[in-house]
Amino acid sequence: MRAFVIDGPREGSVQEVPEPVPGAGQVVIAVDRVGVCGTDAEFFRGTQPYFATGGARYPLRIGHEWCGRVVRAGTGVDPAWLGERVTGDTMLGCQECALCRSGRQHVCENRSEVGVLNGWHGALADELLMPVTAIHRLPASMSDGLGALVEPASLSLRCVETLGLAAGEPLLVWGAGAIGLLATAFAAAAGVEVDVVGRSAGSLELARQLGAARVFGADEGGGLSLVAGAAAPSVRYRGAIAASPVAAAPRYCLDRLQPGGHLVMVGISGDPSLLEARDLITRDLTISALLSGSPTFARAIDRLASGAVDAEPLIGAVIELDDLVAVLGGANPPEGTRRGSGPKIQVAMR
Repeated sequence: MRAFVIDGPREGSVQEVPEPVPGAGQVVIAVDRVGVCGTDAEFFRGTQPYFATGGARYPLRIGHEWCGRVVRAGTGVDPAWLGERVTGDTMLGCQECALCRSGRQHVCENRSEVGVLNGWHGALADELLMPVTAIHRLPASMSDGLGALVEPASLSLRCVETLGLAAGEPLLVWGAGAIGLLATAFAAAAGVEVDVVGRSAGSLELARQLGAARVFGADEGGGLSLVAGAAAPSVRYRGAIAASPVAAAPRYCLDRLQPGGHLVMVGISGDPSLLEARDLITRDLTISALLSGSPTFARAIDRLASGAVDAEPLIGAVIELDDLVAVLGGANPPEGTRRGSGPKIQVAMR
């Protein structure tokens, strides 16, 4: 079968690899659609932090935002799964430790991450091996594009739920990539007043379409970049989401929080993010750092499938697998694959 394999920094190609064989409690999925995210680009460039820790090494097969159909099952799997359209969690815990038994497999110290950590092959292939405990059924009405958005949407929804803001309360989202935009959509759908800071004019316009009350431009360093006469955000926010990979983004958000406010950090920077503990304590601030959307996967599917949030505009292009190496290298998606200004590029596998 075909799979996209990265053999070294900026060395990727479509190769023939063996088909997966399901073991006990496992299924094989025929992959239909895969989303490409910043983590995938970091693996392609060789800058992903898991290389330094030994959690990842070349050759590597990426892809952790996906949907497809169950085509084979191992022993112990209910035959009713065969033929089902599904997506799946990226975080695969050991299922034996106290964290896994309490439903927190996403922070299991012995976990694998699909296409990311400890060699579990990713979804940029004709077929994907998954434990049946990590897959979720998709409604027939849900498009492949939305099915492959569930994984990032689950993390965005968890950000919003963690803040627990009421309708009408102010929220600052710093970062207008896929996670920030999806968080904007979920929060706005709940009646929260959302302001968004981002670098791309197209993404900021999309933020407006998704329900943002106001948008603000950011410079290359991630700080505010206001045109002449424009005003900086003057609201003291009840909650903020740092969804940018810029190291200073958490600090920018904290500077605009009310005393007693709550910051959710989800963007990971390659550089240290410096926060002053004395400031946090004297202002009675709450900090939440979220790794995964595992706890909100099922609810994200429900929200997307119900139409409560229209996430289709986030899909900016749908490319073929053979186009991926050029796109990961920084090229624009091929002519004719563009669907809009959304930041998310997906790969159609069939």
